[in-house]
This record gives sequence, structure tokens and C-alpha cells, in this order.
Amino acid sequence: MIVGKQSGGRAPSGEHRLTVFEPDGSGRLQACVQPTEYGDLIEQSYAQQREATARLLGRLRAGELSPIGYFLELQRLTVGELATRARVSSWKVRSHLSPAGFLRARVETLRRYAVVFDVDVADFFQLLELAEGLEARLEPHGERLLQRLRIQPGPGA
Repeated sequence: MIVGKQSGGRAPSGEHRLTVFEPDGSGRLQACVQPTEYGDLIEQSYAQQREATARLLGRLRAGELSPIGYFLELQRLTVGELATRARVSSWKVRSHLSPAGFLRARVETLRRYAVVFDVDVADFFQLLELAEGLEARLEPHGERLLQRLRIQPGPGA
């Protein structure tokens, strides 16, 4: 999983923008980008999400929860929802929320979780933090069991 700064939908000027489609003189829709009046609320929401993610990462690093628990809480799912979507019993999901239980998870079960969380299985086993000016491109292969990671200079670097 890649950990780092995310811009969150800002224009280069730093303000949040809204795309509005309006009909032109011929009746065709044209995209018009304009500032939104909800910029402060949007920024507050992004800040709260960054804080929640940082808390969860702290718990993950401290061994208080497993990568499955991390993604479960990050995506605001319940044990029952994850069990249903991954086709795994609820008691098994609960056991995989702890680091010790996670170690007993089968690769096929991890693949099912990866599909639900929209990540690769490799993301359960690594934390990748990028230095300023770098970006990572992930290419999943083999039903999320293999991942190609390419690290390169970011835009403007």
C-alpha cells in the first residue's frame, strides 16, 4: 500500500474546482470548470480522512490490527459486509483482523479480500512511502496476486 501526500482534487492554484456541464448555443453540452463555494468543507473532509488514515497506520504499525483490519476500517465496512463480499465466514474475518489471525489466512482468502478492497495481495505485506517528487505506478497482474511497481519522478520533478 502506498502511503503519502495526496492532493485531493485541487487546481494548481490551490482551490477546489467543480466541473459543470452547460448547453452552448447549439444545444451541445460544454464543460465549464469553476471554483466551488464548498472549498473549506472539502478541505476539512480531506484533513479528517488524512488524520483517520494516520491513526489507522499507527495502529497497524503498533501491531494492534492486521492489514485486513486496516482496510476494513479505512473503507468503513463491517465484518458482515466484508464476509458477504469476500465469501468468507464472519468468524474467519474476525480472526483475520488480528495480526496473529492474519498470519493464518490462506492466499485464496487474501485474494478475495484484495478484490473487495480493490488492492493487490502485495498491499497486505508492504508499506511504501514515497519521497517528495516521486510517484508510483502499480500494475496488478494475475488476479491481484502479482504486482508490478514502478517508481519514477513525479510531474514537475
